Amino acid sequence: MNASKRQRHTRNFVISAITTFVVVFGGKSIGKFLWTQSSPGIQNAIAATAGLSMPTLVTDRQSSEPIEANIITGPWQQFSSEDLGFDIEFPPGDLREDRQTFETHLGDLRVRTFSVDSGSRAYTVTYTAFPNYMAVMPAETTIASAIEGVLANVRQRMGRDREIEANGYPGYEMRYEGRDGLLYQHQIYVVDRYIFQVVAAAADREDSFSDDSERFFSSFKFLY
Repeated sequence: MNASKRQRHTRNFVISAITTFVVVFGGKSIGKFLWTQSSPGIQNAIAATAGLSMPTLVTDRQSSEPIEANIITGPWQQFSSEDLGFDIEFPPGDLREDRQTFETHLGDLRVRTFSVDSGSRAYTVTYTAFPNYMAVMPAETTIASAIEGVLANVRQRMGRDREIEANGYPGYEMRYEGRDGLLYQHQIYVVDRYIFQVVAAAADREDSFSDDSERFFSSFKFLY
């Protein structure tokens, strides 16, 4: 698998995980938690979305472009996004940003993905903004639902999952082989109504979960 195809696979896998998460989230968590513990205004917002179709990607609201100011050609470089509130170190490679919007029964989801190919591996940070009323969901419930979304695309688990955190915000880490044959190290963090996914993917078992991957993950920090 060449570099551009592997990077596209990684982005598509993360987007697929988000989409599945929305289905699981809407089907299981809204009725069980949000409806009983939210305000009448939020209940009305939820009720207004009931019964709509499964999530669909709005293709005319999708873009992919290189971040020219952040092409990484030498040593590792720190990348900061002040508007999204995080920074991280990426290895050498062309850093690209993709923007996509999903129309779902929960409302519009805005997704921004930053990704770099580095040799036989790809590195990705994905930010997803959910509608405002989703902020009432406990982080633990959101993470559990997101995990279910990811598992729908997993062929086999590799190693033990673990709870993590970044700057006090809760998260979860998994290692697995995806249905696309790539090997993934995948972290999920929840901040208010936002989900951050930090992902490294490798085509070969020898390249997975390397020292470079550890540097990538350990450098991720929130700016809040």
